[in-house]
Amino acid sequence: MGADTVVTLDGSVLGQPVNFDDAAAMLRRLSGRVHSVVSSVCVIAPDGRREVATAVSRVSFATLTEAEIREYIHTGEPFDKAGAYAIQGAASRFTELRRGDLDTVVGLSLRRLTAALRRLGYPLPLVVSLPRRAVREGKLAHASLRAVPVRAHPH
Repeated sequence: MGADTVVTLDGSVLGQPVNFDDAAAMLRRLSGRVHSVVSSVCVIAPDGRREVATAVSRVSFATLTEAEIREYIHTGEPFDKAGAYAIQGAASRFTELRRGDLDTVVGLSLRRLTAALRRLGYPLPLVVSLPRRAVREGKLAHASLRAVPVRAHPH
């Protein structure tokens, strides 16, 4: 499975910024505007069959001052994010989901992934299982996650 997300504005694609100035330029362009976020996923089955699914969401930005742009970039958050922001992080203060799913903006549309898996003959998605000790000790943020297949029970 592979997935990627881009931000689009006025026909331009905004990927991940390469440096501070690039991040600042992207945030200036997005400031006070509504843009699209496009997230695609491709799943390849063991036999080579492929399913590709794409989702589009719309996000609005508050108008940002130069000081706010600098402050946000100094958090380090923009540097591995399409469009130089993370709606689920510090950018939640100045972004708003207008249309679509939040998981599309975060980077992986779980609904599209689930649909692609089903079309390939995998009727249920993987479920994340937390180690019991991590749950007991309240260390969920540091727990190593295990993906376990969910098996459908015959009726």
